[in-house]
Amino acid sequence: MASATITYMKPGTQPPLFVAGTFSDPPWDLHEMDYTTNDDGELVFTKDIKAEPGSHIYYKFRVGSTGNWWVLNDDSPSAEDSGGNRNNILEVPRPSP
Repeated sequence: MASATITYMKPGTQPPLFVAGTFSDPPWDLHEMDYTTNDDGELVFTKDIKAEPGSHIYYKFRVGSTGNWWVLNDDSPSAEDSGGNRNNILEVPRPSP
């Protein structure tokens, strides 16, 4: 398995922020994201995941503990899955030789 980090930052976003995707077992379980503050005072949310090297992971973010408000990271690649849903997509890096 390889490690990758999913990141989200949008001014005004407050915790909790969750990420869900095809990286978990079962897929699309919610995982609360960790956060730090950057030099501009904005929160930067991150979640380290493990997945097969070279695999493509679909994911998106849920804002808040309740409700059904899902968002994408506009600064990351996105694609439509087989169900027609728009998700962010991450290619898990292969380890360096």
